[in-house]
Amino acid sequence: MDKDTTPPYLSLFAALSYGIASMAMVFINKAVVMEYAYSMTLLTLQQLATALLIHSGRVMGWTRAKALNVDTAKKLVLVSLFYNGNVAFALASLKGVNIPMYIAIKRLTPLAVLIAGPFFIRKENIQNR
Repeated sequence: MDKDTTPPYLSLFAALSYGIASMAMVFINKAVVMEYAYSMTLLTLQQLATALLIHSGRVMGWTRAKALNVDTAKKLVLVSLFYNGNVAFALASLKGVNIPMYIAIKRLTPLAVLIAGPFFIRKENIQNR
């Protein structure tokens, strides 16, 4: 077997793990938003813990992630801030709706953007590219 070829059972395990973690995070985030006044602090700590887990996995040889350096961190700081803003708005919306409705809206939003996008893009912009 080639070194870069992943066995199907590992791919299935990764997909199931992602699904379980994603669902768990929705429930955890709902609980955090409802119980704690400083949910944005917890969001930032969650992001730092994820970065630490990725770094630990790289050091232990479990992942092949690149090492983090100052140049990469500078490039990613805006992306991280926008991500935190995105999650902050998502958590704020989670306060007002139940979890199944939140998941449905979250999953259907990209489809709505893809469908509505051509109606908002002018033809001149496309031709100038």
